[in-house]
Amino acid sequence: MSRKAQTSAAWSRHRPRCYACACMMKLQKLDRRYDGNDRFTHRVEFYGQDRVPQWIKTRNWLWTQFGASSELCFARPHYFDGEQPKWAWDSEKSSVYLIDEALAMFLLKWESWK
Repeated sequence: MSRKAQTSAAWSRHRPRCYACACMMKLQKLDRRYDGNDRFTHRVEFYGQDRVPQWIKTRNWLWTQFGASSELCFARPHYFDGEQPKWAWDSEKSSVYLIDEALAMFLLKWESWK
């Protein structure tokens, strides 16, 4: 297998396709390089031509499952009666940020979207 084919295969493994639409999602573990790493453990980024509708669908699903949240910059405990929200979103990056139960449930839901 050529180097280009290996790179392409590795790239596609890290960007699973949502087969319900022409959108791709990437789950990323957060570390110090990323915004929100002090409050959330993972980020899901949406790519492709249909990324915004899929991002909105995911955000609405998270809202119904885990209740209200906010943009990443406002997802702090003092805005939510002292309780850290389980998820947040970033409109500019078309991504959602997750911790704990929200991450586990999203991964299960993601499998059904594939």
